Amino acid sequence: NKPGRPKTKDVVRPIWVTLEELYTGVNRRLPITRKVLDPSGESCKCDACDGKGVAIQVLRMGPMVRQVQQTCEKCSGKGSCHKMQNVREVLEVFVEKGSPNGHKITIHGKADEADGCEAGDVVVVVREQDHPKFMRKEADLYYSVELSLSEALTGFRLVVQLLDDRKLLVRSKPGEVLRPRRSGLVLKAVKGAGMPIHQDPFNFGNLFLVVTLRFPEVMSEATGTALKSMLGIKEAAGESQEDLEEVFCEDIDPLSSAKSSKKVTTQAYDEDDEEHHHGIECKHQ
Repeated sequence: NKPGRPKTKDVVRPIWVTLEELYTGVNRRLPITRKVLDPSGESCKCDACDGKGVAIQVLRMGPMVRQVQQTCEKCSGKGSCHKMQNVREVLEVFVEKGSPNGHKITIHGKADEADGCEAGDVVVVVREQDHPKFMRKEADLYYSVELSLSEALTGFRLVVQLLDDRKLLVRSKPGEVLRPRRSGLVLKAVKGAGMPIHQDPFNFGNLFLVVTLRFPEVMSEATGTALKSMLGIKEAAGESQEDLEEVFCEDIDPLSSAKSSKKVTTQAYDEDDEEHHHGIECKHQ
């Protein structure tokens, strides 16, 4: 901008892009409509000050009202303005590889023009669309997958199609057993298989596999015995079987259980109160 010359207001426009486009980089066309000075150079009476070059501003200070005469901002006191016209343009916007959500791309001098002013900028804000398979965090990608218990114990292999259509065969290390975290999930990573790092596109983030383990609904006694033998699990010793009371676990909703016990406790208190009042009445008789 030239020193001392005012600038018109910037225009902010969002542009929605897919995760695939952010992975590879993309050129997008952005149509805009803006006001520009009429190339004929003709002038017209300023409608803000009615051609007077000055505008009256009303100031209120408590119960008092004061009128102040000021130079018209629109025409800079000239009383006339250049004719304006609306033009439609298509801007070419290049979204770089790995651009983060909310990244701003500035296209200079493409906002509205005004007499005696420099045109402002068009600020394009990158908006990332949700993806059905991947979740992005910075340059890392997260991919949810469900594995069976046997795969967790003996090893797994799966094919993951990346955002540039390459396919990776991902497998666990030989002999590795997947162990859930406190959250109950297993988190494994493929180094360098995430998003390209913005402005450093030859380096990549990581791909995280968010693994949910799928347990069998039921297991036959023979299979359970064989599994115990294979895993080296022995029966608990030290107590005589005759001294033990055998019970089986079942599925009970803890919230329903808490409500049920609370209801029973409340009924018991109500019965105690009734007996107490009944005893008092008998004594009066």
